[in-house]
Amino acid sequence: MMRMLALQTTFLVVAAAVVFFWLTYALTGPRKLKQADILHVLQYGWMLRTGALILALAPPVLMACFVVLVRWQNTGTLALAGIAFLATSVVGGLLLFEVEGIQIALTEEGVTRYARWGTPICVKWVDVERVSYSRLNRWFIIASVLRSIKVSRHLVGIAAFAAIVRRKVGAERCASAAAALDAVK
Repeated sequence: MMRMLALQTTFLVVAAAVVFFWLTYALTGPRKLKQADILHVLQYGWMLRTGALILALAPPVLMACFVVLVRWQNTGTLALAGIAFLATSVVGGLLLFEVEGIQIALTEEGVTRYARWGTPICVKWVDVERVSYSRLNRWFIIASVLRSIKVSRHLVGIAAFAAIVRRKVGAERCASAAAALDAVK
């Protein structure tokens, strides 16, 4: 009985810590970009960010409820359920990391992807070898010799991105993405 209570308490504390982490991550917001030459910043909209937060918070909240309300037969089934909820919490949090932490800055010189805790990745327009589009993932891929940047169709401001790509990248280098670029409104 003591082992069961200790395991329940442990899972409650872990659930509270996960909820606190996801809320803190969401509420601190993306970094403020201070570049003066930025034409447009693409980021995910409030609906997708709210949905991602709900998906990240649901598993640990459910875990806390189940740990307390369900009568567990033994510590093995409780441990298995707790581990399953924690794994689901991590998977739900991956979407939150993407939608809360990613920004794409467009300038006259190039496109830069900023991740909240990562190093910015920049591709200059003159270095772009090709612009392609993945229908499955619904993102544009800006590729140079050294690196590539993926730009989701779900970002707010994607029309500005399409307009700048049409203006800065030659038609022959974005032929495979031409239909997708034209479809962006």
